[in-house]
Amino acid sequence: MASHANSMHKLIKLPATGSSSSYGVTAWDQQGETHVCQIFVSYTAANLRSRISARINGLQFQYVKGNHSFTYSDMSNVFGQLSGTRFHAVKLDYPREYLTCVTIYGNATGIALKTNLGKTHGPFGNVGDPTACFCLGDENQFGGFHGAADSWGICSYPA
Repeated sequence: MASHANSMHKLIKLPATGSSSSYGVTAWDQQGETHVCQIFVSYTAANLRSRISARINGLQFQYVKGNHSFTYSDMSNVFGQLSGTRFHAVKLDYPREYLTCVTIYGNATGIALKTNLGKTHGPFGNVGDPTACFCLGDENQFGGFHGAADSWGICSYPA
């Protein structure tokens, strides 16, 4: 198992990708939240008849705190709303499994997640051409998420 990111490495905040029109949108920052054990994704599927576009409605993260026991896990705030017509709970086999790649589509309207165990979760929401692909290699370098409703990025602890 690869060693986990620690405070000896400097955190790098990779830029958020998506729309640059975040005026008046509340930004969020989960920087330093490295022990992700679950990601909750609320999204809406496309419906051509009612002209609804596929999109991510909200994200929420669960992190392991303290002595790495699920007894001490914390939930992040909900980023967006868990109001989509579809919902997925992406559960990682923590601490054995961790994020190695996050792909973002459109103006943060779709997301796919890949882990060190070769599992791909998603894509969820609107998936066209990816606007960003944050691939971190085989070691656990994930350092948290940040962004706003229409732009997302990640943080990394380089190995």
